[in-house]
Formats: sequence, C-alpha cells, structure tokens
Amino acid sequence: MLDLSPEKLLMLATVALVVLGPNRLPGAARTLGRLIGQMRSMSTSFQAEVRDALHDPQDAFSSAVAEFKPGDLHPGRVRQSVRRAVADTLAPPTPSNGAAGPTPAPPPAYGPPGAGALPDDPGFN
Repeated sequence: MLDLSPEKLLMLATVALVVLGPNRLPGAARTLGRLIGQMRSMSTSFQAEVRDALHDPQDAFSSAVAEFKPGDLHPGRVRQSVRRAVADTLAPPTPSNGAAGPTPAPPPAYGPPGAGALPDDPGFN
C-alpha cells in the first residue's frame, strides 16, 4: 500500500501541523480516521460479495453433479434427462385463464412454413 517510514510520518505530521494549525489538526485527524474506517468496511463488504459471487456457480455445479449417481451415468439416461430439462425450459407456459379447448401448437421455429415438425437430427443422438 503506502511505504511510510517513521521519518516520512514525522515529516507528514509536521507539514500537517504547519498547514492546518494546532486548532484544526485534531478534527482533521478524526475525519481522516473515520474515512479510513469507512473505506476498510466497504472493502471488506466488497470482498465478501465477490467471494460469494464466485462460490455460487461452484456450489450450483457441485449440487448438479451430486445428483448423478454412478448408475445414472448411462448415456441414454443422461440424454433423456437433458432433453427433458430443455423441453421443460422451452415449453410455452400454460394459460391460467381457464380457456376451454386445446391450445393450438406453435409453428416450428425451423424448416419451411407448413412443413410441420422435422425429425430429430441424428447427429445429436
């Protein structure tokens, strides 16, 4: 941080005494002490926030890995669980207004218009 030797501190105190005078020097020292204390507390809270932010993804990854048991690592099961998670995430929300009748299926996001759903890409299987 600052490399202040005792000689430099004595010189700083002498200059502060000459510039501020003996009447205002104690008030300036108290103000400087409060400022340094506030800066330390802000630094500590910032470090804690950064530490927590860096540990959140690690905790989420650890919990996701812990859900898989050695028997669950069969490629078909993993593929099914990933597809189910993607389908659940991308599924449109169901209407909660109690509308009667089935809702029309949305048009496919890929392929020519009116072609319907295309088969799965074999490269992903």
